[in-house]
Amino acid sequence: MNDTILVFIILHYKNIKDTLECIESIRNLNLSNSKIVVVENGSNDSSTEELNQLNSTIDIIINDENYGFAKGNNIGISFAKEKYKPKYYVVINNDIIINDSNILDEITKTYYEYNFDVLGSKIIAKNGINQNPNFLVLTTLQSISRHLLHLHLISFLNMVGLYEYFRKLKRSKISKGEPESIDVFLEGVPLHGSALIFSEKYINKYQMPFHEDTFLYGEEEFLYYRKIRDNLKFIYSPNITVYHKEDASLNNIYNNNKQKLEFIVKHSKKSLLKLIFLIISNKMGGRKNE
Repeated sequence: MNDTILVFIILHYKNIKDTLECIESIRNLNLSNSKIVVVENGSNDSSTEELNQLNSTIDIIINDENYGFAKGNNIGISFAKEKYKPKYYVVINNDIIINDSNILDEITKTYYEYNFDVLGSKIIAKNGINQNPNFLVLTTLQSISRHLLHLHLISFLNMVGLYEYFRKLKRSKISKGEPESIDVFLEGVPLHGSALIFSEKYINKYQMPFHEDTFLYGEEEFLYYRKIRDNLKFIYSPNITVYHKEDASLNNIYNNNKQKLEFIVKHSKKSLLKLIFLIISNKMGGRKNE
């Protein structure tokens, strides 16, 4: 009889140091009813061999190419669902560290109280700021369209070598006050994509837990649009805390800020254009459940 309650799903791409630290932090929790699934997302480098050398208590899925965030995680979720059928799926970036040994108890208590579809924890970034709830998520067609125009401007400034100048100028005019950490449960808020906890009922509801029209960036917008459209229950819990190194994998690939920004803008624009198409299609009576 399978008694797995919780599965951690880690998407790996090239950055083996952070992936191993993430795995080690989970192992140190000593959760008897949990499993770890690592999706090696087409790194095709020495990290693939290092992952294969991990002991048999960890499931390693080797993708033949980089499928991006959404499809890569969907592959891991599908594997966990078929093999373990857990109640909860903790989908985390490989640069997340978890030290909270009460995570399973807190997830369980929150589910019994709120019957959530998706749960978000405190996510403490390198600067000490809590990234959840993620109020930067674009939630309307108007805000998505405005942001696309903003991305076009960023792309132009980056191309002509002026983006860093304008970014520093803008930052100098903004107050340096930090947002307060939210220490109450909140319902219906957008959640940060670096650490998401899906309930079994959410996973059973959708063939693709993440919308696969994205490669990287925009996943939070697609997820929150689905929440609004399908009346899902999103919960933020201050009683679970994880730590986020943030953009570690991308920084490991790009040491040139101009190239990194070009990559971010390119994929952000693609994702948001596809989200606009989905929203308009649904309004016109298109397929509801993608």
